[in-house]
This record gives sequence, structure tokens and C-alpha cells, in this order.
Amino acid sequence: MKKSEIQDGLCVVFCPHTTAGITINENADPAVQHDLLLGLSKVFPDRPEFRHMEGNSAAHLKSSCMGASTTVIIENGQLVLEHGRAFISVNLTDPLAAFLCKGNGIIFRDCFLF
Repeated sequence: MKKSEIQDGLCVVFCPHTTAGITINENADPAVQHDLLLGLSKVFPDRPEFRHMEGNSAAHLKSSCMGASTTVIIENGQLVLEHGRAFISVNLTDPLAAFLCKGNGIIFRDCFLF
């Protein structure tokens, strides 16, 4: 989605993936992302008694906890975020696939903006 196509105001960002989560959190220290994923893994560890045949039950639990959407403010085609914060989408099956969307541009990969 190009900046010129984005309307100013409140927008909902929704990620339809059942093993991904969305949050807005601190971005000044990259350790926050690491700690977020570490904490989720400790709360929702992979367990041998899970029955889901794809083997990613822990990712589904993490996704349910984080949520699939968040509301953001768009002004002049940019995200309005407090200093040091970023929009973070996390693929919980592959945490290395986490990506950021900072206030200086809009990049929503695999997400929908309403």
C-alpha cells in the first residue's frame, strides 16, 4: 500500500494469519523484541501433549494472546507513534520473521489496513 493511498485518521491493522500477532511496543532497544518473544515462549512452550497435527500449537496460543489486530493513527500518510515505539508484527511460527513499521513510512506485509 502506498502512502498516497492511505487516509488520515484511525485505521485498524489486521493480520489474518493464525500464527502471527500484532503489537505496538518500544523500539529504542532491540532487546525488547527478543524479550517479548522469549517471554511468550516461556508462557506458551511447545509441549509434547499438544495434538495439533501441524505441530505449531504454541504459535497458535501466542497469537491468541497477542491478538490479530491493532488500531493505529495515520496523519499526513504516516503512523503517529510515541517516540521510540514501533508497530511490530510477529510470525510466531518463525519469530525471525518479525518486522517493524516505523512512523516514517508504511509497510504492512501480509496485513490489511482498514
